[in-house]
Amino acid sequence: SDGFLYPAIDKKKCRNCGMCSKICPIQSFAENNNNAIAAYIVQNKNEEIRRESTSGGAFTSIAEQIIRENGIVIGAAFNDEYSVCHMPAETSDSLGKFRNSKYVQSDMTLAINIVEKELANGRYVLFSGTPCQVEAVRKRFPTEEKLLLVDVMCREVISPVLLKKYIEAQEERMKSSISSLTFRDKHYGYHYSVMNIVFKNARHYRKGLYYDQYLRAFFSDNFARPSCYSCPFRESNRTGDITIWDAWNTKIYEELKQDDGGATNVLINTEKGERFFKICLADFYYTEVHIADIYSKNQNYGIRPQIDLDRSIFFHDARSMGGRELYDKYFPITPYIRIRSWTKAFMYKTHLYQSIQKILLDKN
Repeated sequence: SDGFLYPAIDKKKCRNCGMCSKICPIQSFAENNNNAIAAYIVQNKNEEIRRESTSGGAFTSIAEQIIRENGIVIGAAFNDEYSVCHMPAETSDSLGKFRNSKYVQSDMTLAINIVEKELANGRYVLFSGTPCQVEAVRKRFPTEEKLLLVDVMCREVISPVLLKKYIEAQEERMKSSISSLTFRDKHYGYHYSVMNIVFKNARHYRKGLYYDQYLRAFFSDNFARPSCYSCPFRESNRTGDITIWDAWNTKIYEELKQDDGGATNVLINTEKGERFFKICLADFYYTEVHIADIYSKNQNYGIRPQIDLDRSIFFHDARSMGGRELYDKYFPITPYIRIRSWTKAFMYKTHLYQSIQKILLDKN
């Protein structure tokens, strides 16, 4: 009723074998207790790939290595209707659809069948997703040596209804349908990424966290899937062979470019992950870091349930209101928000914000 996707059991076909519970990443959760092997901070040397990626472009190089081995990559991408689904890619040119964040629950309906089919054909398969999605695939294929798992450090997934209503609101505002949508565009740089929407009538929308209504909804922590509020896959309990996420504090590393173009934390959790990742190192500017340090500098993984909004009322409104009416009711764009957004964009555009940061860093 809130727009989230849930599995459903066909009672007529059920034989009460219990397998669904045994492979469920939540119901049968058990700590992996895997000790990470190594940790890196990386930036892809290909500037176009890094610019299009959420952070440093690590995933594309890992995926390209799988494709060179005649393998297949399965990750989250937009479909033609701007819903997010897990889908395959078999060429380097098609990997672009996996770049950049998608702040919404992904439809996994076809993914498991694709993984099963390609592994049966003897191909390498790379599967990437949130930790719970990766754990689901790992439990389904626990002994497959040709399956490489990459989990993305996750804040939460929110209901597809919010994205559908947001697109509806923006298309009404701009009087045009959407041509492209990017959640973390680096128009002003990595540290002030913006929602970037291009419309078919050639109009353009670029707004950051303090203005954009969808980003404000996401970071309010009010609309996560209920299981996200007690997620067991935070901090050091990793599910993939490789874990990737944003690297914000990189100025102390001389090996990295200090251009506000983004960097990726990479945690190597298994020997399989290490084997594949080391082949990719030539693609990166990189520095190896202590495993403890990579966590201590990035502790903003978890989310806390919020009590300032009645979800049942919101989702009731979502079912009855148009997109623009819904967002303007719950996330209105006030004069204060307009001024704050304009000021921050101006500071980044003129590099004033970066200059202040450098002065403070040098002082410290």
